[in-house]
Amino acid sequence: RFTRSMNCITEQYSLPAYDGVDPNPFMAPFFILFFGLMMADMAYGLLMIFGSLLFLRKKRPANPSFMEMIFWCGIATFLFGALTGGFFGDFIPQLFSPLNDTMAIMVGSLVLGAIQIFTGMTVSVVKKARDGHFADALWYEITWWIILAGLAMAIFKVGSVAGVPIVLVI
Repeated sequence: RFTRSMNCITEQYSLPAYDGVDPNPFMAPFFILFFGLMMADMAYGLLMIFGSLLFLRKKRPANPSFMEMIFWCGIATFLFGALTGGFFGDFIPQLFSPLNDTMAIMVGSLVLGAIQIFTGMTVSVVKKARDGHFADALWYEITWWIILAGLAMAIFKVGSVAGVPIVLVI
């Protein structure tokens, strides 16, 4: 039920193959979080929540997925607005300021984006392995995991022998 709301986004692009993976359960949380992070205002979030609920209650559309998406995005917008103190602008005190804590916002966005990419890569590995194409998964996604892990280990100077980052070299 939660990911049904993302159908309106998925339908704007190409639908997955019949035997393919439905991307909505994996990507819906990221879409909603990124939307909330971009809007980040409690008042707008409340307007989105109550507006979507009012529309769903009064109109009872045949396909309610868009209004359900607005509802979930409104919740994320409200929560990020509460963190940044956004209420029709900078009306109330904030836990952290996007203007003063830009590094925290950037690092948080990068971490969330990396988690999204790794989630997509994991789905691809599982699908390829399920379809009997494990070699493709090994050479396309798993190799990237090893390279990225080796890069992280090299940055933190872990796993080096005589100054050579072994995992990255592998």
